[in-house]
Amino acid sequence: MAEIALVETSLRDGNQSLWSALGIDTAKTLAVAPLLERVGFKAIDFTTSTHMGVAVRYKREDPWERIRLTAAATPTTPLQWRSPSASSRATASGASASPIR
Repeated sequence: MAEIALVETSLRDGNQSLWSALGIDTAKTLAVAPLLERVGFKAIDFTTSTHMGVAVRYKREDPWERIRLTAAATPTTPLQWRSPSASSRATASGASASPIR
């Protein structure tokens, strides 16, 4: 039987949604990180260029620190980075994101 591995996307998409636009800061991310770690996802599709911009412009936070803290809080679940170049490679290689660690 084939194995199914899920990639979590709510932290990536949350800052772009109508119900939570600009609402996910580092504190909220770290509050749910242990739960996401416990689920056993293949990866957490964590950040985009929009995510970085929101952290700096609206939250006045260091996006790199957010990545470091979240990576530390999810030691067995890799974080992924969604980039335009990764999206363009997805059709050719089947890969859609680049690992952060």
